[in-house]
Amino acid sequence: MRRRGAVLALLAAAAILPTATALANPIFDGWYADPQIRCYGDEYWVFPTTSASFGQQTSFDAFSSRDMKTWTKHPRIQNAIGAGAKERGCANG
Repeated sequence: MRRRGAVLALLAAAAILPTATALANPIFDGWYADPQIRCYGDEYWVFPTTSASFGQQTSFDAFSSRDMKTWTKHPRIQNAIGAGAKERGCANG
């Protein structure tokens, strides 16, 4: 019975949590994941992956900032357009 009560409590808690549509990237517009950050001189660069289906992961964007508040988007710094099916998906290892 205790287990059933714990499961019901978890379901009730999940019902009041924000949904995925309420969540947003706090720095960049768009669906980006797994960011890596590097500092080159006095400039910060972030290299995230794009959260898209495998076949749509055909390029990488990067973002740069000198103050970590104002970011400049550098679209398509690498792309796999024209690659064969085996090479498609920039996250492919």
